[in-house]
Amino acid sequence: MAEMKAMEFTDELNLQPVTRPVPQPKAGEILIQVSAVGVTPTEKLWYTTTHYADGTARSRAIPGHEFSGIIAGLGPGVSGYRPGDAVFGLND
Repeated sequence: MAEMKAMEFTDELNLQPVTRPVPQPKAGEILIQVSAVGVTPTEKLWYTTTHYADGTARSRAIPGHEFSGIIAGLGPGVSGYRPGDAVFGLND
């Protein structure tokens, strides 16, 4: 399984380097190889950083809601993009 390097929040809300498996994009998702990311000082306190969409508590979140990079993979049903396209955006 391919791995990627990332920074994640600890339970004490500090940042630490980690290695994680590269995710596989699901239906309607795009996998982006990130080149640059913006991390806001208060981001570690945002609800979307500390909780999943269903409301359960989240730990070890990877920060950086603003990003730029290239498309590395497409999930089923994605159209209008192709691997290698340069992109930027804001995720939740």
